[in-house]
Amino acid sequence: MNRRPLSITLIAGLFTALGIAELVFGISHIHQRLGGDDALVLVVGIVALAGGILAYRGSNWGRWLILAWLAFHVALSIFHPTEQLVAHSLILALLAFFLFRPRASAYFR
Repeated sequence: MNRRPLSITLIAGLFTALGIAELVFGISHIHQRLGGDDALVLVVGIVALAGGILAYRGSNWGRWLILAWLAFHVALSIFHPTEQLVAHSLILALLAFFLFRPRASAYFR
């Protein structure tokens, strides 16, 4: 089995932490009123957490979930100031680079 690249370990850890944070935030607001946005926060948190865990374990699905999560944020950024769109797009490009480098691709095979 290929060793996990450090970049994948860091990205997977980041997304696991983001997923947990979004779930805690979403669950903490359930007692008030579960609206459409709160349910979406929970779903997005589950996707980030699953992507992080799967990527850490070497599943190809994990890196695609991480990429989909970021693409979703880029799509949401279209309705926000241009700086947010640019920032999310740069983060997407940077993480896509690290997730699809030859060494990372070998790890996910």
